[in-house]
Amino acid sequence: MKSTSDGKSLWRWSDWFSSRERLGNPSPFYADQDKVLYTTGLRTYLINSQSGTTIWRKEWGAGFSRNGYASSVINDLFFFVGTEENTYVTQKKQQENIFIATLSTGAIIDTVQIDYSGSEPYADPSGLTIVGQIERIKPFVWQGKMYLFVSYGVYAKERNEFTSLARGRIGLLNVTDKKRLYQRDFSNLPGGANGANWPNIVNDRVYVTSNLSVACVDLWTGQDVWFQKLTQASLLNDLVVADGKVFANGNDARLYCLNPQTGQLLWTQKSSAIGSQLHYQDGVIYYIASKKLLAVEAATGKLLWDLPCPDAYTQDRPDSWFFGFVTGVPGKNGQKGRIIATTHLNVYCFEAAR
Repeated sequence: MKSTSDGKSLWRWSDWFSSRERLGNPSPFYADQDKVLYTTGLRTYLINSQSGTTIWRKEWGAGFSRNGYASSVINDLFFFVGTEENTYVTQKKQQENIFIATLSTGAIIDTVQIDYSGSEPYADPSGLTIVGQIERIKPFVWQGKMYLFVSYGVYAKERNEFTSLARGRIGLLNVTDKKRLYQRDFSNLPGGANGANWPNIVNDRVYVTSNLSVACVDLWTGQDVWFQKLTQASLLNDLVVADGKVFANGNDARLYCLNPQTGQLLWTQKSSAIGSQLHYQDGVIYYIASKKLLAVEAATGKLLWDLPCPDAYTQDRPDSWFFGFVTGVPGKNGQKGRIIATTHLNVYCFEAAR
């Protein structure tokens, strides 16, 4: 943990189960003023963000915590995915559900079952029968009740191959009342769409990427509002809704900005497959693209920054470049905020563009 004011290290943590374990990149985790939650493989760690000490750590067993991005936190609840150990080990079947644990203790308190009806299980060469996998879960509270928007995939025999999103589906689950509001195939949309990724819930709509496209669906019914194919041959790797717009980052070296009401394309800007997730702050989108740090004005798409890696002149290391993550601290009292970005060697803090 480093201070955002001067970059000094406040603490270092390495309380792994195994000495060979390493942080992944990117590393999905949750953090607040008191806690840092990190999930990697079959293990989850909760760290005190003030002291850097371990609060708890868990090994979930075979079949659990396959997808770090399919984990989420809300209030004192931690949601993650996995297959019950008996199903995974004894039956050799992957059929993922959502597990709910308390963030304070790590104790599992409930399981949310996913409906995989219509799946045609795939016999993997490893001997594992794959029924379905969960890609994203997005919890939210409405009128005092807990809900989960879920993106998951089942095997589709007609594809003659298996990917986790061979037949993509979305669903909305009322966790409090244990009700399933809807589930629907998401692979029958035009443009070769499959599963729903990077869900952003804004009011009564959900914005997601789906392979080559961005889609907007009604949160409570799952019905399509609009669907926009953006690229011909490359995936979209992040989605952010901010400043009254939808921003989608593509591996086709383009950043796209869309109207959230209609899906109309407003502007594009350069990007790259070698990049980071998007960071929005004070009217500007920041991200790493083609080894550089870029800043783009959200309203117009104007390129404000196109910064090469400082390692080349601070340490005479032209073999290093921007890589990893971009984040920031918003400005206060009319002053500019700060933008923090990583390279292969260092963490840098810049005065924000706005």
